[in-house]
Amino acid sequence: MIKPVKTFLLLILLLGSQLFTDGNLLASHYMGGEITWECLSNGRFRFIMKLYRECNGITYSTGEIMHIQGYPGLTQITMALKPGANPHDIDDGILDGKTDISPDCWNYDSEIKCLPTPSTANTGAIEEWYFTSDVAYPAGVLLSGVPPTSGWIFYNDGCCRNPSANMVNPTSEDWFLRAIMYPYNGQNTNPCYDNSPVFAEVPSTVICTGYPFKYNHNATDKELDSLAFSWAPALQNATTNMGYMGTYTYNSPLPGTAQNPLNVPATMNPYNGEISYTSYTSGAFVTVTKVTAYRCGVKIAEIFREMQIVLLACPGSNTPPSVAGPFYNANLGIYEFSDTVYAGDTVDVDITGIDYGVLPNNNPQTVTLEASGQDFGAGYVSETSGCPRPPCATLTPPPTLSAMMYVSTHFHWRTTCDHLTHPASITGIPGICGTMFNVHNFVIKVYDDFCPAPGIKIATISIVVLPTPVLPPPEPKCTRVHPNGDITLNWIPPIDTMNSFNGFFVYHASTPAGPFVKIDSIFDINQTTKTYSGLGGNAGQQYFYMTTRSGCYGLYQSAPSDTVSTIYLNVTAIGGGPIAQLNWNPVHNPLFTSSSQYYHIYREFPAGSWNFLDSTNQLTYLDTVTICSAFINYRIEIADSSGCVSVSSVDGEQLHDGFPPDPTMLDSVSVDFATSKAILGWQPNTSPDAVKYYIYRKDIGTGAWFIRDSVDVPATSYMDMTSTPQNNSETYCIAAVDSCKKLSPMSPEHKTIYLSPPIINACADRITLQWTSYINFVNPGLQGYRLLVSENGGPYTLLADLPANGLSYEHTGLVNGSNYCYLVRAYDSLSQKTSTSNSQCVVVTKPNQPKFIYLRYATVQNNDFIRLGFYVDSTAYITKFKILRSVDGINYDTIDQLPPNNPYSNVTYDDNSVNVNEKSYYYKVVVSDSCSLDMLTSNVGRSIFLEGTVPEYLLNNLYWNHYEDRVPVAYNLWREVDQYEPYTKIISLVMNESAYTDNVENYTESGGRFKYMIEAELYDVYDSTYVFEDKVLSNEIVLLQPPRLYVPNAFAPYGLNNLFKPVGVYTEKDGYQMIIYDRWGRKIFETTDYETGWDGTFEGKICALGVYTYYVKITNAFNKTFIKRGIVTLVR
Repeated sequence: MIKPVKTFLLLILLLGSQLFTDGNLLASHYMGGEITWECLSNGRFRFIMKLYRECNGITYSTGEIMHIQGYPGLTQITMALKPGANPHDIDDGILDGKTDISPDCWNYDSEIKCLPTPSTANTGAIEEWYFTSDVAYPAGVLLSGVPPTSGWIFYNDGCCRNPSANMVNPTSEDWFLRAIMYPYNGQNTNPCYDNSPVFAEVPSTVICTGYPFKYNHNATDKELDSLAFSWAPALQNATTNMGYMGTYTYNSPLPGTAQNPLNVPATMNPYNGEISYTSYTSGAFVTVTKVTAYRCGVKIAEIFREMQIVLLACPGSNTPPSVAGPFYNANLGIYEFSDTVYAGDTVDVDITGIDYGVLPNNNPQTVTLEASGQDFGAGYVSETSGCPRPPCATLTPPPTLSAMMYVSTHFHWRTTCDHLTHPASITGIPGICGTMFNVHNFVIKVYDDFCPAPGIKIATISIVVLPTPVLPPPEPKCTRVHPNGDITLNWIPPIDTMNSFNGFFVYHASTPAGPFVKIDSIFDINQTTKTYSGLGGNAGQQYFYMTTRSGCYGLYQSAPSDTVSTIYLNVTAIGGGPIAQLNWNPVHNPLFTSSSQYYHIYREFPAGSWNFLDSTNQLTYLDTVTICSAFINYRIEIADSSGCVSVSSVDGEQLHDGFPPDPTMLDSVSVDFATSKAILGWQPNTSPDAVKYYIYRKDIGTGAWFIRDSVDVPATSYMDMTSTPQNNSETYCIAAVDSCKKLSPMSPEHKTIYLSPPIINACADRITLQWTSYINFVNPGLQGYRLLVSENGGPYTLLADLPANGLSYEHTGLVNGSNYCYLVRAYDSLSQKTSTSNSQCVVVTKPNQPKFIYLRYATVQNNDFIRLGFYVDSTAYITKFKILRSVDGINYDTIDQLPPNNPYSNVTYDDNSVNVNEKSYYYKVVVSDSCSLDMLTSNVGRSIFLEGTVPEYLLNNLYWNHYEDRVPVAYNLWREVDQYEPYTKIISLVMNESAYTDNVENYTESGGRFKYMIEAELYDVYDSTYVFEDKVLSNEIVLLQPPRLYVPNAFAPYGLNNLFKPVGVYTEKDGYQMIIYDRWGRKIFETTDYETGWDGTFEGKICALGVYTYYVKITNAFNKTFIKRGIVTLVR
């Protein structure tokens, strides 16, 4: 099988190169280059110029000239090779400033190389010459002044270019390699302040065509200037572009769909410089990449790199290694090569290259991983050195890494604010310029060792570093004025998850319009309160706001917070002295949503004792005092849900009482259980100067009030030892006296609850209880009454919960002989206040109750009625028995009542109002006690109903219901035949049988009349004491077997069947008749004897052969006549 031949794509930087020999440019086959500069620590510049040559072309001189356009006084800089200056100088084994950067592969004989013998021209053999200004300017190049708007142009030119497919006559054209330094805010370049962007990726790449390819020059900037990437034209001189062939342009320098429909035109990412394309077209193509550096939005530099792409045919096929994106995008469910982090975040990812390809010698391919980027540390292992702004990124293990099929390393980078756009020390302007974010690119290059062009995968890892978030200001919430005028400020700090905090600033003013002065700086984000002295918190309102300083370098200060004020309280005496008017201001207008919205008012009286007075959502309050005369202070407080409380300044006035004390409200008047005396309870009087309480009781006889006693404040209860609440309800009220001898109005009256003696009704099994109502529960009112009971000295338990209008109760379910004691307790709707009555007791005595009633049987008697027999408790007093009957066992009717049967235990009853031959009946017996109450109901007795059918000849089917609810030990079946034979027990059946079929074939000679009856045998033990053995009868039924007559249809007078005679079953002999007729209807034979037959003769002569007609009449046992007619044939 012949394998297809694929072309390969060789990417080589191409800029025209020129040899400097006696001032003349005498070279060809220049493949490209770039010019960059460094800002040295002494303020001077160091220039670097890289030139690339096709290894079959003319070699360069060790010295080159770099011209300067637009700089006065200096027009050129001498550049020279400096061995060892190029980090890759030693890669080819010779330290001479030149490096063979041609691609390597597994077969040395097949790889593209410069030494010792260059490979075929234009196949990718390339050499880098590294020129610096170090030899001619060991201390650096001094450039002084400000570049013009068009910039200082540094360039190198000469002839001639290497062959290429997208240029017009390139081998005859000059080349012009340039870089431009632009002015920045009028700043003098002496001392220098900028390093140009540089390319970290070596400009040598060879790949096979036919698959997507990406490449990145990896341009970086030491000052983290913003970089923009674009295509640029290749130049012949400073003002003339190179001519492009056909559809090629400098913006579209690589093969597109015009050359091959499968091609994917090249594109460049303007943010990271990554170039992407797919080519199936052979040839060499020149590209120019421009990198523009911007500082704070100002263009500061442009550098250019040329790159030649050569397409060659290469044997076999190869697939480049694969590199997966290290960052997982959860929203898209894919891995990507870019991520965004905040300064301070750490990036840790694994980077893996895989290639399962096989070399022509059948060995696995070797995969190599290289990396570039200015943010990598020294040797890829140091976090502290080797990058412009540590911490540096590291790779573990460090590149270069090579292994068969698979290679992997771990990327680690701890970002800081130093990785952001320029601080003031770089820009020379306050603060931090731009949007303060930077994109850091790390290029990972993974390639195999396929010959002659290795498969290459270049992955650009872009990490956008954002500044730590700028924090909002704290939220001041509370101000507290201390008695000495000091002020405590409380606030809620902002949430800082990125360590962005630098400090809080506190500003103060004595008026809302300011001026506000910074009075404090706080550097602990967790601090939430601070007290300030000397600000005059008692002299008037004081105002505060706060700001936060945060962000990278702590250079961002937030907007001011809400302004809060201390609460300044003003108290004025009005109305001649008894009323204090309070006015104050809010902490913030409107109040914060986190505020409680209600102000708490506190009053100081007596001196040194602060007490809560009231709450309001207003900014003013009137307090009517009840104190004879005193100087009273006030303060205002309002809470915030954050946990702090704002407290006002303190203010007061001299006030005096012009009113009597407020009424004292009784909570309740109750009866003390232990002493059976009235006890009163009340809330403390709300007047601060109340000193005494008068206890009033109403005279039961006259209804007049009299002072029963007095007690001093702070008493809140009193027991009247002269009361008799066990005899009647007693009425009380209370009044307060203040220090000015003023008496308050009397409270509403309260009465003890009087529980009357219980009324017992033994027959009704109830005790009736009645009591007086309780009045004047207030705030809240009376909810109801709880009736409590104690049985035989046990604890009191709840018997009933009654509504407020419930003043009586009937206690049922009494236990004979028990002693019941009762209490009534009134309660309010919140169950906070109660009043308990006096207690009353009673002993219950009830007559003996019947203990049992047992229905022994329900039996059919004489096939006419049902007799019941039951056993009752003869020791109890019984007033009557109720006989209950049902036809369905569910719905019972009372059919009769019997008087008691004392002292006899066994009672019978005959039910004559039934039809025993129609159905079965259910019975119960109910016993009524001495109170004519139905106390006990017996078990069920169900009669046996027998029925039957005659399904076919010689069989009688019998059915009956089971006796209930006693279970029979057996069912006996009795039978009588034709009324002449007495009843005979024909079988005894087990207790679960309820049907039987009687075969009567042995009684065909009878008249066919059969009478049946069921007898159930009952046997059980009641209450483990009484043995009952009874028999229960069913109704009787009669079944009739129908008579049957068998008549022959032929006979032979001289044969075996020589006599014509019918045979009957279940028939009677009396009333029998048989007549024979010939064919003319003449009667030739007649008999009434059942045993006599016709012998085939008439009047002594043999009758002729033929058909004759017969007539037969018979009767059964019930004299029912049956007639049969037919024909019979006489044969010989």
